[in-house]
Amino acid sequence: MIESLLRNVRRIVYNWRVKHTNTSTADYLCSLWREWWGIPLSAEFTGTRTDGRPFDSYSETDGPLKVEDGDVLPGLPFMEHYGPERKLLYVRAEYLRMYEYINYCIGLRRDGITASSPAVIITGQPGVGKTVGSSYFLRRRLGEKKPTMLLQGGIYHLFHDMGVDRVAKGSSVFTNKFEGFSEPPWCLIDSADAPDGIPRSVVGIGLSGVNPIYISSPNNSRWSKLHQSRTKYVAIMNPWTEKELVVASERLLGPERTEETLRRLERWGPTARLCLGSSANDILSHDSLCQNAIDRMDKVSATLNSIIEYSQELKADRPRPDEKAQRVLGQESHKICLIERPDVNKVSNEQRLLITSREIAVRCALRIKRNDEAEVLDMWNLFSKHADARGMTGAIFEAYLHNIFRRQIVMDGLEMFQAPSGKYHASFVDFGGKPGLNAALKAACNAPRSLDNFHVDFKPVSCSVFNNSKDVINVQDHVYYQPASKMQAGIDSFFTDNGYLYLIQMTGALTHNIKDSLSTLLKRLVGAPSDKSYWRFVFVIPKDVDSFDCPKPQIEVGKLFTGRIEMKVTVD
Repeated sequence: MIESLLRNVRRIVYNWRVKHTNTSTADYLCSLWREWWGIPLSAEFTGTRTDGRPFDSYSETDGPLKVEDGDVLPGLPFMEHYGPERKLLYVRAEYLRMYEYINYCIGLRRDGITASSPAVIITGQPGVGKTVGSSYFLRRRLGEKKPTMLLQGGIYHLFHDMGVDRVAKGSSVFTNKFEGFSEPPWCLIDSADAPDGIPRSVVGIGLSGVNPIYISSPNNSRWSKLHQSRTKYVAIMNPWTEKELVVASERLLGPERTEETLRRLERWGPTARLCLGSSANDILSHDSLCQNAIDRMDKVSATLNSIIEYSQELKADRPRPDEKAQRVLGQESHKICLIERPDVNKVSNEQRLLITSREIAVRCALRIKRNDEAEVLDMWNLFSKHADARGMTGAIFEAYLHNIFRRQIVMDGLEMFQAPSGKYHASFVDFGGKPGLNAALKAACNAPRSLDNFHVDFKPVSCSVFNNSKDVINVQDHVYYQPASKMQAGIDSFFTDNGYLYLIQMTGALTHNIKDSLSTLLKRLVGAPSDKSYWRFVFVIPKDVDSFDCPKPQIEVGKLFTGRIEMKVTVD
């Protein structure tokens, strides 16, 4: 009752101030304060259970939130995005992770663990929603009645208990002598408003009165020269998952647009700006830029090596003055490479590089094919020795395999075994340091039906590309079948040999799942063995991979195998 009365008094006072002062604060920012201040977000927006406890407290080793189902939050939360248009935005689990990470970094200074005030940089792939995420930060801060500053159009706007005020540069708010708040306000700064980095008016010497939150594409020259009076924290926001894009598309665009969203995902990768928001003209422009970036690869391995080097420097937080490398990052990396954290639940600047999408990988592979097989292997060696870029080897490996499998398929396979957890593991691995898995492997080898193996060696009579229709596929022996769309088919290829159906999944990763969409393809096959004991699902992996596992599949695909292929020149 008292809180409600005080809130009404604050609103009356604030409305009077807005009416009788020459403030240039945008009307919609004033309306945000009136609507959001002191109105906290509900549990599904904040990662808390109904009893008020968090899903998982943040630490240096664990993120604040663990979401299993495609990283989609329970309740599928949507909220209004600040701005004159007030559009709906989809609340990603990543926004919650970043919010808790910011609080964690600020808490280190508050608790005396670090000696200097923090500056937190939120970065990641362009178009993944970093700027939209700042809307979530602002909404949550206002709901918690926390003083928050927003830089917009060159003007600092301060949300506080009495309303929204314009703050001049040099104000006491920016100094550590300001005593108007119980804690330093957050200052949300988007690189669109500060393209050269965090303004000196916020982080200059002696200015520790606010905690800057800088949101930027991965360009560490913007923050590498941050004054040593600040402790710098860099966090990479992950790209969207397929499930996130589907959920957002169905709500924001309508169920009829889901198929188009998935097509864009397969062609250009998990970027919300392209999959959900871009017009047809924007898509054509982006596609042209992608192709230009690929065509400019005069020396593919040298170009991609520059990308890797820049990635390493981003991780190490060292500036790179080389203008050519900056151009490579802008033209090639953002169009061809995808940056993500290896561990979704651990917020950090740890990263790995992947090819943006399957189609971009194919187009890169076509460009790579202009070079000889030896250079392809050079590229393989280049990426293999960089752990952060290992994910990119998958695209090179897949292009290499399709090329040699069209000519001749030679492969040995070993059956995988199932651990008590339900997960399947490769049987060629030495589990000496893991007694549980070692015991499970020995039990599988000593079972009445010991682990199976196979050897395949034949030259395909032809190669066939099948589409994603519901038409039946008349399977013929020793024909190499490839899907026009891997996303819809669920595998990379299949063939039959000596009465067995081989379902092929190519990967350079250490773990891979089996897509449920494969069940639709299996129903279309006519002429393939109907007895599932004659089905073999084979993960084809590089020979230098020393471990591999697969979550328990949700569909029946027969026995699971690994087939290890050595990367080598196969033609003179």
